[in-house]
Amino acid sequence: DGTYEAIKRRIISFVSDGASVMQGKWKGMATLLRKEFGNQLVSVHCGNHRLELAFGHSMDQFESFKRLEQQANKLYSFYSIANKKRYGKLMEFLEENNLEEFNIHYVFKVRWVDSHRAVIKKIYDHQAEIVGHLKEMIRNEGNKVSPMANLAKKAKKRPTTATKATSLLKFYTNKNVILTTTYQLDVQATFSKISQIFQRNDESIIGFARAKTDIIENLHKLRDPRNGPETAKFLDTAICDGAPCGTMDNFEQSNNVVWKGIALESVFVKGMCGYDDFEKLSEI
Repeated sequence: DGTYEAIKRRIISFVSDGASVMQGKWKGMATLLRKEFGNQLVSVHCGNHRLELAFGHSMDQFESFKRLEQQANKLYSFYSIANKKRYGKLMEFLEENNLEEFNIHYVFKVRWVDSHRAVIKKIYDHQAEIVGHLKEMIRNEGNKVSPMANLAKKAKKRPTTATKATSLLKFYTNKNVILTTTYQLDVQATFSKISQIFQRNDESIIGFARAKTDIIENLHKLRDPRNGPETAKFLDTAICDGAPCGTMDNFEQSNNVVWKGIALESVFVKGMCGYDDFEKLSEI
């Protein structure tokens, strides 16, 4: 019916992610299409996917940033809808305290950068509710579990709900974790802004060049964390020894930090959550 010939005359480019099955040099879809339609076919590695890879590889250079996403996925597993009991208890806690309902999502490595940010931001925005419910779960589990039941659990070497909740609580009340999370949100916002533009508009060489310029300019500004709107707001609302922290130095040096009513700790309890400490933002 002429469809094949029409495509052959009109096709200009092939755009996909960077998987070898799509962009591979020898047997990738783009290579096979060029053999079929001619070398004039332009093969393009999707700009949003390239942006995601640039962000992901950058974050992988820092153990602290990797931990934030790893721990977010542990929190997701703890409260996932598949675990109906814990998920239901969280919804009950929110309803009883007249709090907004929310779901925790999973960080997928191959999603766009603004997807990463949405997961971390949801946890960050609902930090107080999460911490409050984890504390309640630990109290309730401690009151109802008998010593014999605890021994049986230990014998099977399966962590109890209280143990898992304590591990998560220690992580999400660590002050270095919270500040690094806030800073990461500002870093992600730079990439996320460009990612959303790519999702809305046709990609172009001019668009790529402008995106690169914007990212470099914004990331240079973030060498001083106070230039990030999320971090600046956090430092102005966190209370250090009875007064707004204001600066990263004040925050990191203070032994008495409160944010959203949460007392933030300086270090982990060894063996409780797999890490002895979490690097300070000033050291990263």
